[in-house]
Amino acid sequence: MNEKILNGFKKLINSDVIKRVYPMVDHIDITNIKYVNSSSHPGYMISFDIVVDSPEMTHDNMFEFDFDPYYLVDHYLVNLSSYFGIDIYMTTFSVHNLDGEAIIYNS
Repeated sequence: MNEKILNGFKKLINSDVIKRVYPMVDHIDITNIKYVNSSSHPGYMISFDIVVDSPEMTHDNMFEFDFDPYYLVDHYLVNLSSYFGIDIYMTTFSVHNLDGEAIIYNS
């Protein structure tokens, strides 16, 4: 993937576009990206690491914070990727707080 396109996508997913919907998101990292040339649907497999600034958030109470990481990834991040021509085939993600404590892993 072109480095300029990837950097633009990284900037967009860490912009106010996401933070206005999910203000608890500190930042989102792309931890892995791989192109899959599948005969049924070629595209990118992308892994995200989502860091939230709410130390009291856990897997059990994240929805009480109005935080839905599944919707964040499946709706917002996948839709934003289309602005850069990035066709996402599959996503995985993890959510951590600023202290590095795991909230959820989705692989």
